[in-house]
Amino acid sequence: MNRSVITLIGEDKNEIRLRIFQTDADKPLGSVVILHGAFEHSDRYLEFIDFLNTNGYDAYIYDLRGHGRDTKFELLGSINEKNGHKLLVSDACLVLNYVHDNNRGRKLALFGHDLGSVIGQNAIQVCDHPDVCIFCGTPYIPAFKIMFQGFLTGLIGTFKGKSHYSPLIGRVLFEHKSFAAISNRTAFDWLTRDHAVVGSFINDAYCGFPLTIAYCGNIIKLTQNACSQSGIKRIKRDMRVVFMSGSHDPVSGYGQGVSTLFNLYQKLGFTESDCIIYDEARHELLNEICKEDVMKDILSVLAIPGNT
Repeated sequence: MNRSVITLIGEDKNEIRLRIFQTDADKPLGSVVILHGAFEHSDRYLEFIDFLNTNGYDAYIYDLRGHGRDTKFELLGSINEKNGHKLLVSDACLVLNYVHDNNRGRKLALFGHDLGSVIGQNAIQVCDHPDVCIFCGTPYIPAFKIMFQGFLTGLIGTFKGKSHYSPLIGRVLFEHKSFAAISNRTAFDWLTRDHAVVGSFINDAYCGFPLTIAYCGNIIKLTQNACSQSGIKRIKRDMRVVFMSGSHDPVSGYGQGVSTLFNLYQKLGFTESDCIIYDEARHELLNEICKEDVMKDILSVLAIPGNT
């Protein structure tokens, strides 16, 4: 495996440290761009990256804004207050453009988890480079609910400021009863049934941090667009889009929300779309006790012929 890091300059001159992991295979099958989730960092994907490399794929990953070990601790969970959602998408497109231009294989795939899946769904509305997209642990939020979330976030931001960390918004977005229902040991049991992974997450200072009102508001905007017909209609119809979720993942509505999103894609003509639900699995499929099956399924999705 050949590892390297390059720096890409974002739209607002922000530096993006893109980590590159090249397979030792003589003829790489393609490249996989990984977008991680909220409250975590890129190091948590090294096992998945090793799996991809072993099976002939190059992997690319970077830390989202306000995340990662290179971010100053006091800036974790913060983002540009005015157009953070646009910058998150712009960063992803910049990376996809770079990988497209430097792809050593015939296929370009995008893998997004949690927030990364929402950013990815927004990115492919304006960047059609990926041949296949795999969105894991993605939310589907009904319009009336997301409008309430946006209203509440805006209201608190008006009185408290956009850089305020609001426990109320945190509870509304991430700690309601569907999360608590499967969090018997710790507040983060909803992540996975693997207790060791939950323990590592809790003890990692760069995981589980709060998000500012500005960050929460930008996530809501991204999610709203990702779940809207108008947004989905901007995506190339023959792009292969595969959703993956656990039946006990509160983020994806225990599998029901992501199924609704998948059905919307099908309704809008995405004949190459698919949805895989893992029985009793929770939010982080790559860290679940069934992760070997999940990775094998990802490999199968990558192997399906598509646009090259």
